[in-house]
Amino acid sequence: MRFAGLLLLLSPALYCADLSLPGCEPRSEVRMALEREFGPQATQNLTTAESARHRDTVLGRLIAEYPREAAPHLRLLTAIRWNDPERYPGLMAKYVASAQAHPNDPLALYLAAMAVFRTHTPEAVRLAEQSRKLAPDFPAPTLLLAEIHQAGKFEDRARAAAELERYLKLCPAVSTLGWTMDKAGTPALRANNAAALRARLEKETDPAQLRQYETLWGMEFRSRPPAQHDELRKVIAGDVKRLERLNPKPDARYLLVLISGYKQSGAPKETITALDNRIVSLDPTSDDAFDVAYDRWAEGHKAPENHRDKAAWDAYNAARLAALDEWIPRFTRTRYLAQMRYTALANNDRSSSSEVLKALDAYLATFEYNEPRAFSYWTAAKPLLDRKIDPARALTLAQRAIVLMDEESAQEDRDDSVSDKDRGEQMKRRASNRRALQLLALRAALMAGRPDAASSFKCSVEAAPPPEKAELQAYWHARARLAWAEGRKADGLAYYQAALHARQEPPPFREGRLRDELGEESKALWQDLGGTETAYAVWSAPPTASGKVESAEGRWERPTRDLPAFELADLEGKTWKLKQLEGKTLLINLWATWCGPCQSELPKLEKLYQQVKPRADLQVLTFNIDDDLGLVAPFMKEKGYTFPVMLAADLVNKLYDGWGIPQNWIVDPVGKWQWIQLGYDSAEADWIGSMLKRLESVKGAAKPR
Repeated sequence: MRFAGLLLLLSPALYCADLSLPGCEPRSEVRMALEREFGPQATQNLTTAESARHRDTVLGRLIAEYPREAAPHLRLLTAIRWNDPERYPGLMAKYVASAQAHPNDPLALYLAAMAVFRTHTPEAVRLAEQSRKLAPDFPAPTLLLAEIHQAGKFEDRARAAAELERYLKLCPAVSTLGWTMDKAGTPALRANNAAALRARLEKETDPAQLRQYETLWGMEFRSRPPAQHDELRKVIAGDVKRLERLNPKPDARYLLVLISGYKQSGAPKETITALDNRIVSLDPTSDDAFDVAYDRWAEGHKAPENHRDKAAWDAYNAARLAALDEWIPRFTRTRYLAQMRYTALANNDRSSSSEVLKALDAYLATFEYNEPRAFSYWTAAKPLLDRKIDPARALTLAQRAIVLMDEESAQEDRDDSVSDKDRGEQMKRRASNRRALQLLALRAALMAGRPDAASSFKCSVEAAPPPEKAELQAYWHARARLAWAEGRKADGLAYYQAALHARQEPPPFREGRLRDELGEESKALWQDLGGTETAYAVWSAPPTASGKVESAEGRWERPTRDLPAFELADLEGKTWKLKQLEGKTLLINLWATWCGPCQSELPKLEKLYQQVKPRADLQVLTFNIDDDLGLVAPFMKEKGYTFPVMLAADLVNKLYDGWGIPQNWIVDPVGKWQWIQLGYDSAEADWIGSMLKRLESVKGAAKPR
């Protein structure tokens, strides 16, 4: 079925004699059809184009067969908005026209509201309110209003909470509230929702529905104080036994729920291992089976901590490459393995150019199955340049990444629900990413001898310098590459010097190699013009000691908001209040058990905690943001960590409309939020020493009130 045909059937099919309205959840046959048609068994071998045709065909059929069910319509709207954005205006117009033609149909009004949300959000509010006015017991418009007002440009926390409370009176036992509950919910609402969901699931026998227990457990841990968590673990142990009895032949998705339950109940590792073995036995080529294989390999192959130790990193990468060579023919559906192998080969000095290019072809071939984004082409281009292989091809890849980045930016700009503050931060991040990608393309153009390609960036490269100190190195580096590519070598030297002086941090060692494109290029140009080593050392030296951590920003940023006066319980039940911590400089680390970079950073955080624990002027805390809060205590016990863990998901979710982890926050002795560091750089030579210097630098930043 063509997309145009799907649109045509929306209007007549939606407005048949039956004007019933959807309930809290899709009817079982619709839910089962969606799971069956869009599950991994049905879609895993489809290309992106085939998936789109399959989606249109299936949703067209379901909309025709169940016109008064919202779920197929909503799936269609979501898929087209994000995957086929150029087709979305036509689809949106169709739903709006349908609502105009049927102004007394609550479902038509609601679907039109969903269609225009994030494009014409005030109109979405009007349509949702009108839909609810016509049918007060129709729950969907109320949930949409809660979502609209929970955050962003139309944030109204009081109204969002009221709308959510109203929705939960209509649908008390739903498991799909997610972010809306995080942003707008209260502890009482979450507790009531959890109790109602448990009561419903205790009567359930359908395996697909029973998977909702995993969501329930997270809700229960977050709605109960830590003193009750041990008792809850006993309840979960009983739940898991019941789940095993009700489904003696579980599929992999069901087994994953059992694993989560056993972990949260505190079961021994042997129990988890046995379930992992069942997943591998059930579907040995699946992504889930690969996750088991990778985790087990990683347990026995720890990445070296010292990035200057080339021998250790060469051995580690050789072992990783050997594992990838074994995994790729085994886990044929895990397509991101091709990207992992390409990067590993490019990082291996012993691999030939032909091997790297063959691996690149294999990685690019996966784009047929996974819609590529700007970052996909970015990660394809950079290893070629690092190995100095086929820079012309790297240039083509980088140019494609820039086109996609612009398209993605345009799609972001169409979202009218983003607050002005968040839009400013979004544009700042976008400018930084574009500058970095443009710098990559200029490197490729310079290496490929393509001054025409370099000159295509001239207008943006030679624009005014960015106001952020951390962005100046990339700015001057780009100007240097452009000047050199265009033959203006003296200009290039001046810009290279400016870039060197703008450095916030020294060039890092990564995986046994010094990564210093700026230093290598500037020195090469200096020597090309007849300069000596001695003169280069004088010319490139910074004029001041600007590399000190106290004055350098590096990866640190200033917060754009105030830190709430938190009052949080830790895993032991102790309450921590920001007010009571005045007089101490705080390091607050944000993390989750599922976060890979967090797991790399936490061992160093534990060492830092032990080092400063006796001091009265410094305090290390952590904010955990797991949804599955029951996993945190077993994780801490397994790893042997002792730092304080605040249960902070609600605080962080209400503070941000979106976040990344790990993060490190520095708070001065009077409670002022001074610095944020996003991400973890495993190549930082002295993470603990750098963190201590940063903490010491703010001790006298403000005087007590």
